[in-house]
Amino acid sequence: MGLLTVGQPLSWSSTKAKAEYIREHGIIQFINSYNKYKNNLHAPFKWGDEVEFFVCQMDENEKRARLPFSAPEVIAKLESISEEVLDDAEGEVMSKEKLAIWHPEYANWMIEATPAAPYDGTLDGIVRVQDNMANRRKLLLSVLQDGQQVFTLPVFPRLGCESFTVDDIKPDSDGEVSKSLYIPDSSIQPHPRFPTLTRNIRERRGEKVMISVPAYLDKNTASTLETQAKKILDVDGGNEIVAQLKENSIYMDAMAFGMGAGCLQVTFQSADVTEARLIYDQLAVLGPIMLAMTAASPIWKGILADIDARWNIISASVDDRPREERGLDQSSNGKVLPKSRYSTIDCYISESKLNREHFNDVPIPMDETSYETLLSEGIDSRMARHVAHLFVRDPLVIFEDKLSVNDETQTDHMENLWSTNWNSVRFKPPPLTNPHGIQWRVEFRTMEVGVTEF
Repeated sequence: MGLLTVGQPLSWSSTKAKAEYIREHGIIQFINSYNKYKNNLHAPFKWGDEVEFFVCQMDENEKRARLPFSAPEVIAKLESISEEVLDDAEGEVMSKEKLAIWHPEYANWMIEATPAAPYDGTLDGIVRVQDNMANRRKLLLSVLQDGQQVFTLPVFPRLGCESFTVDDIKPDSDGEVSKSLYIPDSSIQPHPRFPTLTRNIRERRGEKVMISVPAYLDKNTASTLETQAKKILDVDGGNEIVAQLKENSIYMDAMAFGMGAGCLQVTFQSADVTEARLIYDQLAVLGPIMLAMTAASPIWKGILADIDARWNIISASVDDRPREERGLDQSSNGKVLPKSRYSTIDCYISESKLNREHFNDVPIPMDETSYETLLSEGIDSRMARHVAHLFVRDPLVIFEDKLSVNDETQTDHMENLWSTNWNSVRFKPPPLTNPHGIQWRVEFRTMEVGVTEF
């Protein structure tokens, strides 16, 4: 979900002008957090999950399924129910743990749910997971309108097809945000972070995102892709799009195709920073395995694909690199970034003897100023490399009233860049202002969401 700050977001041109300021102060905030918590030991093991649902309107007469753009209203109802149940169950500890916290997600058909309280490392904590997930689904179903259903699938199979929305809302390729041929801007959750991310990714890139997925070839595929090509060629720049498309590919052109896909993420609180760094490295190896084991995304834009996981689609949907950063044109500053900011991790960070230096044998781009600052402040080279690699990216969303914050108590600028590096595993420092006693955490991010709780 990322950092949901309330305020007025800056335009891309203003955001670009403030990038170095955000980067400089984000590094200071990381250093302050690292130094404040680096000697904390024996934090209790806690963990939790994030499940992303989508709401669907089922029409039994027409035998059609469509997406309603109703997530904000549904979340408001859910929050009201949670408060009522909490009041009724005052003093009953277990009742709170059966409830959920509801979060907005990128698309207006998506709802994210987390347990209201973290699990612990006991067998009892593990046993409660399935019931907790089932209770979240029951609560969500209880507030839906007649004919609506909730699914835990990574992607709605007809997303981007004709009439995929309840009110048959048409996309506007000349709109201000995504300019998509397939997805209307009203599909984006109204919190200003989400449409601003979409617009600024497109403006930084210099063109719409290009998502190209191989289609599964059968006897009807050719006519399906021919229909797709005709629609593309009907718009300005269509010839260039078709030229970039790989042969026999499904074309998608909006952030909603990626960030509108649901997943299952798990976050673990470690005993200390040393353990967190080791867990990060170990989970990085498991990332592609768990993606393959949970893969459940074989249909995109109504077409059967020759892949079955969402990862590359999301990666392309937020790829903000202009042509020179992708190595397609000569770079004026030598900055070439080999991957999208949604990608697998690029280096190991543990200082354990298990992490031998030659494991980090792939050169990675870094913000050199950040790297030197981190080293000069006593941050070890492996952690400094990791952080400076994250900070090679530009911030994408800056809120005007959050520009000047106290680097001793706030981590807004650090989180700005941290939360828009969507890697397979995320190392999460504690916040500087920390009323809940949050310690070093690691988030595991590759898994696709499953159809049921078991």
